[in-house]
Amino acid sequence: MNHPAANVKASNKLEQLSTAKVLGLVTPGTLLTQDAATARRFAQQFDGLIIAKPLSNGYIERPSGNDSLIYTNLVQANDLAADDSEFASCPTLFQQYVRKQYDVRITAIDDTLHAVALYASGDDGQQRCDIRRNNMNDVVYQDIDLPSGVALAVRQLVKHYGLRFAAIDMAVDLDGNWVFFEVNPNGQWAWLDISAGMRIADSFVRAFSDV
Repeated sequence: MNHPAANVKASNKLEQLSTAKVLGLVTPGTLLTQDAATARRFAQQFDGLIIAKPLSNGYIERPSGNDSLIYTNLVQANDLAADDSEFASCPTLFQQYVRKQYDVRITAIDDTLHAVALYASGDDGQQRCDIRRNNMNDVVYQDIDLPSGVALAVRQLVKHYGLRFAAIDMAVDLDGNWVFFEVNPNGQWAWLDISAGMRIADSFVRAFSDV
């Protein structure tokens, strides 16, 4: 549905965060580094509560067929105490850990926005760091309305990249702030119709009918 060039333009996670912030969305503190000392100082800013996540696609296809999915993970103190050479071998994306009431997936199709809250508890009873774990079998869905300011900023973000379709990941933190994480111009959506009754397919039909 999107022009391939628009998909490329919208696929840089760091640039997405900068643009979202300019448009008025709340974004978590973020660091991309290969330097151990820099990573440790970043963690200290947030009392050690940071996460590590893939810089681009977290899905790894393997010749053996045993493909892997890299989840967003909380960074433990011993991770930051690792040998400095381990940091130097690969850029790592660190981010402030957001304590969430619930996750939000927003599916944008032209000017239509479908928003759903996703609830999934971790072992500590709190909202899970990455809801994709457990194959999402335990996720509870709720159709929700977006605050007008968030909806406006999301529409501006999608139009900024020249997208007709986008999947936007956000969350509502414990203080009620809507926090932006990322845009996926080729994100999945059909499972939301199946599991949450979102009727996103209807919006695709209308969008193609209007062309």
